[in-house]
Amino acid sequence: MRLPITPVTTLMRELRGQLRQLYPAGRIIVFIDGIDAPAVDAFASLFTEIIEEDDVAAFHARLGDFHLSRAEQAERGVVVDEDALRRALIGPFRSGSLDSATSGFQLGTWDADRDAPLESRWVTAPADAVLVVSGTGVLAPELRGMANWSVWLETNENMLARRAGRSTEQPYTAAEFSYLKNAKPASAASVMVDNTNVNAPVHTYRDSC
Repeated sequence: MRLPITPVTTLMRELRGQLRQLYPAGRIIVFIDGIDAPAVDAFASLFTEIIEEDDVAAFHARLGDFHLSRAEQAERGVVVDEDALRRALIGPFRSGSLDSATSGFQLGTWDADRDAPLESRWVTAPADAVLVVSGTGVLAPELRGMANWSVWLETNENMLARRAGRSTEQPYTAAEFSYLKNAKPASAASVMVDNTNVNAPVHTYRDSC
């Protein structure tokens, strides 16, 4: 089903065109990152639907569904279960292009709200398919190499500053600031989008000067 024409869907169709020009077939992995986690997941979910408009199988997975337990996070100082992400999702999705009828992958392994494992649900896909993975941190140096193509969603600092616990002087949390400073996710992305107005996102370009 084709979604209505809006500023959002128009932009996403342009992004889909760029993606498919580079990767017209095969198993393709797209990462979508940004500081505003709920907006990132919403953008990714809709982008998955836009990809499906071309009769292409598309799947959306959230990085938040591949977290370590709270106890392990505290012990190891990391949040994402990179091993589970590779073993249950990325690896089998890629290898499944050779045997899509029997190879399956999981779109999540951990329920962060319950701090408990998700029920195992294995998904299969045809040889030509797109996997969209969204979440703040997905373009971290140790993860970004898994993707064929990626999007960074920028949010104006003034918008972030209005949220509880933040201010104009400190629009980011300590973890967010560290991620932006050390990982430089925007620089690693294939495409940048100003998503400050979620109803009218704008494709932005890096300053070449």
